[in-house]
Amino acid sequence: MVIDNLTKWLSVAILAGIIVFNTLVIMLLFRTKKKSRMGFFVQNLAIADLCVGLIYSLPEVLAVRFDVGWESHICYIFKGMSMFPIYVSTFAIVTLSLDRLYVIIMPVSSIARGRKYRFCLVILCWVAALFLSIPGVIYVKYDKEQSACFHDAGHLTKVILMIDINVNLTIPALIIGTCYTCIVITIWKRERSTYLEEGTATSRRATNIKSDRSKKLRCSNVIAKAKIKTIKLLFVVVTAYIVCWTPVCVGTSLLVWGKIEYGTTYRLLDVLAPLNSLVNPLVFLLFNRKMFKENVKTLKKIYIIGTFTASFYTHLSSKSSTRLSGN
Repeated sequence: MVIDNLTKWLSVAILAGIIVFNTLVIMLLFRTKKKSRMGFFVQNLAIADLCVGLIYSLPEVLAVRFDVGWESHICYIFKGMSMFPIYVSTFAIVTLSLDRLYVIIMPVSSIARGRKYRFCLVILCWVAALFLSIPGVIYVKYDKEQSACFHDAGHLTKVILMIDINVNLTIPALIIGTCYTCIVITIWKRERSTYLEEGTATSRRATNIKSDRSKKLRCSNVIAKAKIKTIKLLFVVVTAYIVCWTPVCVGTSLLVWGKIEYGTTYRLLDVLAPLNSLVNPLVFLLFNRKMFKENVKTLKKIYIIGTFTASFYTHLSSKSSTRLSGN
């Protein structure tokens, strides 16, 4: 009973956080007058994470945590497409990382790339996620007697599971880690090159030396700040992504291969599956705290949304409890 209440309200808290904070990020970026390519990709990530809450988490919370029975058409739509927003969110992080690498390594070429380039990358994310979600649509099953909805791929279950883990965790983590490692190395080399060039300026005339050094010192300071921010972003993004997805992927693998039994630990891991979609907007807001002060009205609207969401689930919980006690 204790674990049931814990998983129920933990899943509700994660769902509410996903909806509230991703909506906040989307609204803040939409209201920002100065649009940037970074903001464009972050907004795409926030939309993908919001879809995780609405398509993946919401049906699971209602059906599993509050015992709301599945209807056949709801089952095939939401359960069949449950992995779609997860894939989109993952690919959005990869796309954001690749774009940051492109901007750092080839700044001149990246400036020449317009909106068409950015939209093509985003569309590619969604199309690839839709393609990889096809097995989930094919193998979804509906049990009318028990009003249950689940995936059953038979002897292909283990194969599909390993593909999901590699597509959703292993390969993206390697790509993201490689991107930010290359970014750090590139910035470090440029900073080092600046200091080396500054050392050769001793043979120039005094006036030229003073002017040249002041310009390079300003450049060096900018690079140093970018390097620190990149390292922080690398640590937060990669660590959060791995920490959020590794436990549930490992737990699911062990469960399917028969190494562990379905119990309290796995139930907690299952609840934490969409946690990364809550962490992503928090990471962005952490690095852009000034937006809070500039958008007080937007924050009030988000507060109203959060209050409504909480009251809705409180009402749903009391209604579910009344129905169960009546039975």
